[in-house]
Amino acid sequence: MVDIDKQTISELHELLVTKTISPAELLQETFKKAQDAEPKINAFRKFTLDTALEYARLAENKFLAGDTNSQVLGIPFSIKDNIDVGGTESCFGSLSKPVEPTVSAPVVKSLFAAGGCLIGKTNMTEFGAKASSDSPLSGITSNPRNLNYTTGGSSAGAAASVAAGVTSFAIGTDGGGSTRIPASFCGLVGFKPTFGLIPVHPPPIVGDLFHIGIIARTIDDILAVLEVAADQHHSSRKTNGKPKLSLKPLQGNSINKKIIFFWSLSEQAPDAAVKSVIEKALKICDVAGMNIVYSEPMLTCSLYEIFESKFLGGIAKKVSGVANFNQFGDREIIKETERYTARPKLSEKYVASEIEKLEKFFSNFLQNTDLLMCPTVLHKPFLKSSSRPAGTETLGILEWPSNCILANLLGLPAVTIPCGTTSDGLPIGIQLISSRYEDIELLINAHTLYELLGMPCSASAIID
Repeated sequence: MVDIDKQTISELHELLVTKTISPAELLQETFKKAQDAEPKINAFRKFTLDTALEYARLAENKFLAGDTNSQVLGIPFSIKDNIDVGGTESCFGSLSKPVEPTVSAPVVKSLFAAGGCLIGKTNMTEFGAKASSDSPLSGITSNPRNLNYTTGGSSAGAAASVAAGVTSFAIGTDGGGSTRIPASFCGLVGFKPTFGLIPVHPPPIVGDLFHIGIIARTIDDILAVLEVAADQHHSSRKTNGKPKLSLKPLQGNSINKKIIFFWSLSEQAPDAAVKSVIEKALKICDVAGMNIVYSEPMLTCSLYEIFESKFLGGIAKKVSGVANFNQFGDREIIKETERYTARPKLSEKYVASEIEKLEKFFSNFLQNTDLLMCPTVLHKPFLKSSSRPAGTETLGILEWPSNCILANLLGLPAVTIPCGTTSDGLPIGIQLISSRYEDIELLINAHTLYELLGMPCSASAIID
């Protein structure tokens, strides 16, 4: 039987087209892999075998009929537990009353229409409010790269399932790095598209900070899923007559663009381990002749202050409507929302004005460059018994991974790729950010950089 955990989406598709393996057999192997991995990683809140079997049968019929255009036809995948799947409850990592949707979210509808096989809903931190991998509902999700460490979050189970080789891709969400942080910690590719490129419904609790994200082991797989999940009407908008989303071959490209690298958008400095890995990656880029300019943006406002007013404002509103939340909710989330509620609020007008200033600043910034590059997270993965890196206890709940929040505030496309590992084998990610609707160019450049760096961590693994 095929080692499914070593296959990309295109490789699995070819095996299905040539009938080397059937959709039902692929699904059977996937569930076996999931059952073997689950006691170690705790990635799934619920498996959806009946749904997966139904779509595997539909996929089989399409393959028999020669209808094989969709790359995700018959491919197993997972969905984060805050994304609606009609007929399957959404629990949001919480012990509060689940939501029982009758209609699936747009991204789920798109994947089902393309023949994808949903195998389950993945674990997450409560309401997606933290960047660790623990929740009151499901306990702790472990990092397959080292089971003593956190996956990061909030799309914890999504990243764990892909890193362990259970699925080739997973759908997560990203309201402040929740796709990119766990992808970085688990040695994966994590992509947050331009705001609205993958539709969101129903309206999320943190408003326009919220994006659908894709986690995979390769850029090729990200592109295969994006082609299915993107709103083609939205993505075909034109600027200066140029379509904003058109797939291009990944091979044979080189990064001949100007890249601005910065370490941090806050007062935080990178861990020594993170700095060492990033500096090695930058040296490889320099040797290859990439045009990298080192600069630290001089912001006139606190990114986190603006972000927190939108993010924690939404979380606080959500938990205030949950009966007896203080009795069963995540203690850190309770503490943070109480702190936020007790202090003076920024006015919506002020927040909108500051975001407008940020947009102008980074619009000018990006006029002089093609890409921004920085560490995805300034801290290396930490032990899963903790909910944040050591030394960040005085920071806000999502302040310690603050390099991620700019792309959410401004709706910019951003991707993290593995760029190496620490001396103790923990993955470190590097993030690329581009202008709105330059998603495909961003991913092509990320693929070229990932190849240049030797594609570290591209194989799945569970390491005790």
